Amino acid sequence: MGRDITEILLTPLDWVTRPIVKRMMRKMHTYQEIASDVLVTTEWVEYTAVEPMKFERMFQEVYLALKDCQRHIEKEGLIFPDGNVANPEVQLVDQFGGKHQLKGGSYHVMPVGRDSDLMEVSRAGFSARVPQDREYRSVLIRSDKPFRCERIIWHNYKLK
Repeated sequence: MGRDITEILLTPLDWVTRPIVKRMMRKMHTYQEIASDVLVTTEWVEYTAVEPMKFERMFQEVYLALKDCQRHIEKEGLIFPDGNVANPEVQLVDQFGGKHQLKGGSYHVMPVGRDSDLMEVSRAGFSARVPQDREYRSVLIRSDKPFRCERIIWHNYKLK
């Protein structure tokens, strides 16, 4: 059987377009890892960035990369396999030592099962209107229930 023109053109087209798409995504998003393999506890713990966090795009957030975490559609908090429901708090510390409380709410979720009220969570994002005329040197984090976080990331992005 012969291949149709779409199959013939797809491979070279992908070879040409993939680098362009990657460059466009890099211009839209930047990521800076602040910490990895973190145990978030009830006490505030400060994680200092290697390089200062700056406002380089339209939107900014600190996100927590999570594993084996769920979110109830109607209830607040992150649900972990042991049944604990955690409500993390995140603050940014600026170059002058000022602390800025961030608000949660940006979650990367996927449905769990067909008729489930649970969503699988791979990251929880925290953002707020904080002064953009300064650099931020660290992230403070705590939670009402302890949990493990794979990574803490500073994310700059624009939608277009």
